[in-house]
Amino acid sequence: MSSSQQLGNQTAVLDTSVFADLSLKSDDKNAAAKRAVAKYTDILLFEYMLKEFKQGPLTNFAWLYEKFRETQSHLETLDKLHRMSRTPRTYRTSTALEAYKEAYKLLDKVGMKVILASSSNGDSEDKALADFLGVEVKRIALNAWNKRGNFGTVTNQLPCYELKDIPAQNGSIDLRPTACSRGANCCVQLEMTGNKSRLKNIQKGLKSAPEKNETTKRRAVVRKMVNHPNDALTKDECRRIGDAYFVFAAPEGSAVLTTNTKDMVPLGQACSVKIESPCERPET
Repeated sequence: MSSSQQLGNQTAVLDTSVFADLSLKSDDKNAAAKRAVAKYTDILLFEYMLKEFKQGPLTNFAWLYEKFRETQSHLETLDKLHRMSRTPRTYRTSTALEAYKEAYKLLDKVGMKVILASSSNGDSEDKALADFLGVEVKRIALNAWNKRGNFGTVTNQLPCYELKDIPAQNGSIDLRPTACSRGANCCVQLEMTGNKSRLKNIQKGLKSAPEKNETTKRRAVVRKMVNHPNDALTKDECRRIGDAYFVFAAPEGSAVLTTNTKDMVPLGQACSVKIESPCERPET
């Protein structure tokens, strides 16, 4: 049993979706997440979640920032977003649009006249707008990551992963590292195979999880850990564990806060872990 599994009834573990609502947004989802978190005295941020957050939402915020920076055009960047919306990259499109919306809120407060007055002489409105929105997207991303400890206690450290701040530099958003150190043994695998009874409960819960591609891949990884505990996991397999790890590592008597209750509830029932959603949202 990990050290975090010793904590009491007023503890909540944040999954990646709720942490993203708390740290990147300022809308109704953010308000709902704040209300849910306020019910608990101890909020836990697993390093696995933070790695997932950097690989997912933050990477997509950085993508939008880079497009503003590369095109130096608000309209061209919107065109790239539109083109991407017609591809299978729906998650990147959705998150980049969230980033755009959050950045635009400041534009609405400041006003275009102020933005043009502060831009370089001769800049078009299109370029000035791209510069302003790009800087704001970057600011939101940096704040979310570098102030992550403000949202809870970072715990369940991964010795195979280097958790560090994003440098505040003028150029690209340097998210490295987004993956574990090359050649390192998967710490999540070692933790989960070290508690066989709980791992088998996770396997049991997955049998009742919704039938979809993500569940099939997760079942295969858990089956591998149960049947071949000494076989190393690949980086992709570690990522596929996803929701299963939050439930596995949740302290006894705690709750996992997630927006993805359909996938999580069967796991929680199998492991006697409470699953809560700040607000129900439709599946995508």
